[in-house]
Amino acid sequence: MRTKEKIILWVFLSIMLGILSTNTFFNLNASKVDPGVKTVTVVRYKQFLQREEINDAIRDKINQGKKYFIMNIYADLVGDPSLTQLITSYALEYDIPISLLLSIIYVESSFNPAAVNKNSNGTYDYGLMSLNSRTFKGYTDKQLYDEETNLQLGCEFLVMLKEKYRTWGEAVIHYNGLYTKGARSYMVKVMEKEREFESMFNDKI
Repeated sequence: MRTKEKIILWVFLSIMLGILSTNTFFNLNASKVDPGVKTVTVVRYKQFLQREEINDAIRDKINQGKKYFIMNIYADLVGDPSLTQLITSYALEYDIPISLLLSIIYVESSFNPAAVNKNSNGTYDYGLMSLNSRTFKGYTDKQLYDEETNLQLGCEFLVMLKEKYRTWGEAVIHYNGLYTKGARSYMVKVMEKEREFESMFNDKI
């Protein structure tokens, strides 16, 4: 191959690689106007946001004055606009992926602030994030039922577990209790819901 042809080929490949790096791909279609002419159609696809990327997107929308647009994405899921705002605020404050926080609350209480569960060891789990009476023994039942207190304590506990065990998956397992088969099943259930809530966000954004 001659030097000039090599240069032309190199330039062409550089341009193609540069375009591909901007999240576009190409589809060659026969022109409807002239079957003998090939046209290039550039199709842009939307990035699927996950975890911290969703939190960043929410912050951007809030900064753009689109706070209620974000609230409406989760309104039907949570069933209460003020509670939706509260959960969103704590997710952003504690840097917990909102889809993960929503999935934990869904699995624990189905967004019911009055939820209560008696465990086989005689302890009780209270409120949105099922705070255990032994783990949070310094608080009264009334305090643990309070939405803001419950979310704040639950988020602090979850972040502490994340820092200790390094991953959100491990944090979720230990949030449920001891590292048992049941805890691993709990993690799978939470992660499945997280994927579902991520898809819901991406579909509506």
